Amino acid sequence: TEQQLRTALDALALRHEVLRTAVIMRGTNEYRQAIVDGRQLGLSMKDISHVADQAKTIADTRWELLKKDFDLQSKPLFNVVCMKTSDTSCALLLDFHHIIEDGWCLPIIQKDFFTLLSQSMEGKPVATE
Repeated sequence: TEQQLRTALDALALRHEVLRTAVIMRGTNEYRQAIVDGRQLGLSMKDISHVADQAKTIADTRWELLKKDFDLQSKPLFNVVCMKTSDTSCALLLDFHHIIEDGWCLPIIQKDFFTLLSQSMEGKPVATE
């Protein structure tokens, strides 16, 4: 559910402060990186269970995510799009800016996210450390 995803994302943001990063550009001569306390990670929910060609819809959504610009200062740099494909399944797209994630840390973030999501879905307390 959306609440289970939100719970997992909130715990992930507490566990990995880099996911709450903003790059401050206005009012300064130099770019500055800042960790924004309380910043929620992005979450979008889309129901495509009624769509005949779900694979194309998922691919199109992925392409749209790749084309969009990030607002480095005001918006989350880590986002999840949950696309409901049936009553019991969904496709998750993780969208993040390379300034906060790279090939080395991505498996760590993914593992933590799916562990936290499993805890949330099972009704267990979600560990933030």
